[in-house]
Amino acid sequence: MVDNAIFTYNTTTKEVTKISSVNGLSGDVTSSLYYSKTFDKIIIGYETGMLEIIDNKGNINIAKDIVNFNYSGNKEINNITAYGNKLYLSTSFAIVVYDIENLQFGDTYFIGNQSSEIKINEIKIFQDNIYAATEKGIFLADITSANLIDFNNWEQLFIGDFSSIEIFNNQLFTTSSRNLYKIENKTLLLQKTYSQPIRSLKSSPDYLTIATQRSVNVNNLNNLEVINYTVNSSNTYFYNLNTAFVEDNTLYLGTQEFGILKSNLQNISNFEEIHPDGPVSNSPFSIAVNNSNLWIVYGSYTTSYKPLGKRFGYSHFNGENWINTPYNTNYNVKDLVNITFNPLNNNKVYLSSWGGGMLIVEDDIITTHWDHTNSGLEKLVISNPNYISIRINGSAFDKQGNLWIANAWVDDRIKKYSKEGSWSSFDMSPVISNPAFGLNELIIDKTNTIWIGSRRNGVLVFNENGNKKLALTTEQTKGALPDLNVKTVKVDGKNRIWIGTKKGLVVYYNATNIFNATIIKAEPVIILDDGIPKK
Repeated sequence: MVDNAIFTYNTTTKEVTKISSVNGLSGDVTSSLYYSKTFDKIIIGYETGMLEIIDNKGNINIAKDIVNFNYSGNKEINNITAYGNKLYLSTSFAIVVYDIENLQFGDTYFIGNQSSEIKINEIKIFQDNIYAATEKGIFLADITSANLIDFNNWEQLFIGDFSSIEIFNNQLFTTSSRNLYKIENKTLLLQKTYSQPIRSLKSSPDYLTIATQRSVNVNNLNNLEVINYTVNSSNTYFYNLNTAFVEDNTLYLGTQEFGILKSNLQNISNFEEIHPDGPVSNSPFSIAVNNSNLWIVYGSYTTSYKPLGKRFGYSHFNGENWINTPYNTNYNVKDLVNITFNPLNNNKVYLSSWGGGMLIVEDDIITTHWDHTNSGLEKLVISNPNYISIRINGSAFDKQGNLWIANAWVDDRIKKYSKEGSWSSFDMSPVISNPAFGLNELIIDKTNTIWIGSRRNGVLVFNENGNKKLALTTEQTKGALPDLNVKTVKVDGKNRIWIGTKKGLVVYYNATNIFNATIIKAEPVIILDDGIPKK
């Protein structure tokens, strides 16, 4: 299950099949998934409360009763459990019953005091009893009761926030925060306290699997821990786990970064990635296209341009296949935010890092890492000399084959790497009025003038011929920008400069004569929204 789709994996043929909005799914954010062997159907629950059922012919039945239910709060389906021909949906307000055979909704159980709503995290049916792990405790009822709608027929066994519940080896286990418990004779027995909150509890015939953010633990039928594997930042796959389980002596890890990681229990560090052919994440930060090549990076920074430290690699579609390269611990370069193609070689790209300098990638392999020690790039100038951060964003090649780079948090914000291999730096501080040092996109127009978007200094403009420099600001004769916070800058085929700011889009028509103009005024772009003109 991914953000707005699902995929299946055939363990025999290793075939991966993606099912998405292309196949008829809603495209909403998924929240739960269940496969019914009895009815050969896939059931998908959504954050909106919608339920979709896919039969073995690919037909999709959409059930929106929860979506349309007269309740103003969260309706997310957190988990799906089957018993007989019924599905028990753990929602954020109650237990909802769905008849999978007849494709219709049944009763709704509000099990809180006086039939109040409670967030249901997971349900299990064990020894003719239905157990609900909720945000307010473990609740118990007789599954054969004819009146489970009445909250009085539900017994609250324990108080607390219980995130999951599972049956293993004819025993019942549950989790709360960092603790794994066994429920026995209506008593809560602590089994182990882990170093991080437990995110998932899954069972198979032979193993109980416990997942935290960075670790996976596997218990055998004797409740002995046989696997305790923790990942650290030096590992190739430094993941965030959502879930994990063991099947046929094979460990499957559901990660946020790499899809599913598969490994034999006897050699856990040797992982195989399983995911559909496509980008590794639904959260791209920057996309670049050149001919049939498409590249994606997944770094980021805050609105104040503070690095987020995202440990993502990059994705490349070469016209036929997707190549997803994971984060490389040998270089420790986080927050990749920009992609620039070498104009003479489609297979060579320059990846900017907001904190780690630049990576040069040739044929999908990192060949060079530029930082403050081996290039003209500079690190932050701050009082702490031990803090190293080389914040690089936009870059572009000019017509002569020189690479121009935006280097933030230093005086010489513009760097040039010549086609001969030498470095030059250019000081833009004379035209900067605000010390907010965030820089983003860098473009080069037809006259070799460089334009750089900034956080609070509008657009920085520079031409090496004559060392000319200025800034487009909100002043009416010096840019007339709607806001100093510039998000994006682009040049079109007629050498017009398009500037996207926090408060709207403008275009500057006189780029060729920018340094000779006495009045510099970008024009607002009027967009019709349902016939109403808006800037």
